Amino acid sequence: MERLDPTAPDDDANWGTNDGVTRNGLDAEGNPINGPPGAANSVLTDAPQGGAGCVVINEVAWAGTAASSADEWIELYNNTSSPVDLRGWILEAADGTPSIALSGVISPGGYYLLERTDDSTVSDIPADQVYTGALQNGGESLMLRDEGGVIVDALVYEKGDVGQRGWSGPAVWPNPHFVAEGQILYRKLDRATGWPVPDTDTAADWAQDPGDPLDGRKVRYPGWDLEELFPTARVTETARLKVLVAPDCTYEGLAEELEAAQESIQIEGYTFENAHLCGVLLERLAEGVAVTALL
Repeated sequence: MERLDPTAPDDDANWGTNDGVTRNGLDAEGNPINGPPGAANSVLTDAPQGGAGCVVINEVAWAGTAASSADEWIELYNNTSSPVDLRGWILEAADGTPSIALSGVISPGGYYLLERTDDSTVSDIPADQVYTGALQNGGESLMLRDEGGVIVDALVYEKGDVGQRGWSGPAVWPNPHFVAEGQILYRKLDRATGWPVPDTDTAADWAQDPGDPLDGRKVRYPGWDLEELFPTARVTETARLKVLVAPDCTYEGLAEELEAAQESIQIEGYTFENAHLCGVLLERLAEGVAVTALL
């Protein structure tokens, strides 16, 4: 016999025995034996976890929307190059609610939207599946299992159990510098591809990651389309650029550019304190040029 889980309570259910057929060692006199010697110390092993090629939990709206706290949704993402049949798959919380028997197929690089109660939560995207059962606002441990029961992906947020199998390290938390209620947890995007970053089953995969000043520390609420502005803008037009070194010697260059405007001027800055430049803008306004300043 061997103990299954060294960290679990010592009771009968925590022991495993040989199947009576497999011989995996020899005793001191060379006789074959059926038992743990020569084998791993425990028969309890973590199921293989999803890595670069799998279906992952991509987005969780755990607190609903301004319209209703019941307007929750969960989104899956297929980061493989093949369609994935979800028949027999289960998405469930550690406490059993929600527990969703999945169906349908996710296309390669595609998304799968689950909406709570009805298909009216996300008005512009039809749900792939409707489920029942509320997510806990204080935290959950979510698991995505395939048809064989293998944990393909996991997510632990807020006060969910960070000891959940399939997860490693601290939980994902909403951005603390904004109102937590209504924030959407979503994965970081790869700046080179625009797709979610490879899965490591840690908080570092998520855009709220406080340890990543570039791709983390993000905040998102329902209705925000951040992907539209995520890719770096690229233009092929020929342009004339003028470089001015601030804070000295910039007035003449700026004034020259502003005076040449015929249709519109758009200025963005922290402050606007130069009275002479203000005079130039007033002259342009008098000539019918549209002037917009964002300070």
